Amino acid sequence: MRRPPAPKVVIYRVRDRRKTRPTANPFVLDWRVEGRQRTRAFPTKLAAEEFRSELYAALVAHERFAPVTGLPVSWHRPDTPTLYAWC
Repeated sequence: MRRPPAPKVVIYRVRDRRKTRPTANPFVLDWRVEGRQRTRAFPTKLAAEEFRSELYAALVAHERFAPVTGLPVSWHRPDTPTLYAWC
């Protein structure tokens, strides 16, 4: 049985944008899933590198990435009901 082709995922290095503009989250990680650019900002370089390593571990483990969110499918939480629906 053949596995469906995984979406093309490219993970870039962490960028430091402290010199270009002051912001609360100066470290930015960029990655691309099926040609769509994804970006997430972090307050520390350590947090950005940790997220990058988690993405890379999912990529090495051949996990599927959701093209809509850009994250591995296994990271998605099940839909939880709203407080209104729960009551």
